[in-house]
Amino acid sequence: MEEAERLKREWDRRGRSPLLDLYIASHTGWDDPETWGLRAARDVDFILTDIGADQLRRAHVCEVGCGVGRLVPALAPRVASYTGVDIAPSIVSEARRRCEGLDDVRFFEGDGAGLPDVARDREYDLIFAVAVFIHCPRAVVESNLRSMKAVLAPSGQVRYQLRALLADPEGIAVPEEFVKATDAEQASTEVDFKAIVQDAGEEDLIGDGYMGHKFTYREASEMTRAVFGSDAAVLRLDRQFIIGGWTRGAP
Repeated sequence: MEEAERLKREWDRRGRSPLLDLYIASHTGWDDPETWGLRAARDVDFILTDIGADQLRRAHVCEVGCGVGRLVPALAPRVASYTGVDIAPSIVSEARRRCEGLDDVRFFEGDGAGLPDVARDREYDLIFAVAVFIHCPRAVVESNLRSMKAVLAPSGQVRYQLRALLADPEGIAVPEEFVKATDAEQASTEVDFKAIVQDAGEEDLIGDGYMGHKFTYREASEMTRAVFGSDAAVLRLDRQFIIGGWTRGAP
């Protein structure tokens, strides 16, 4: 898939940059280990919403777009096994280095269009992708969702995030006060990404913001249900992102 090959080239170059952590998580504190860890732990708690501790302890988990393993120290001790897949060989190598010594953790390079064969040796109880598909064209997103579905365990869950079209008013399912508070919080954690990258002489690695396809709520809903069926959930909790999810075997 041509689009996936382009993403692989771009992210492999970022993986060799001194600003790698900025490209992975472009928020305030991206260069502070304590803040980095606190943000990762908070993100893991959000990803695991409504999944009980006992269920997690038995869960084989797969992260699509694992990056440098940012979430792994907070996630791996809570689950039976962790498999991380990323598109860029340089980033996969860095993830292995950073997570060396953690039990039942492994990382694989993928082609960007779906899970590699080596990661298909088991069924997963949870497969998730956070801040990944916001960088991807729609065809790449849909290809990955079908791949995730194929290796999901009975009653396993898929959870992922899409980039929303800001001008689309449809689907926001929370009070406006919550949306405003979320927008304010996101603004308070933003860094001057372009200025930092330009100062480092890496303007050609900036790309177009999040770069991914901008989904309307209706388009995201139609794509998600085309892959998973009518019982898939599509939520819009703020203006920027759409959250999708599906449980195999859900009533």
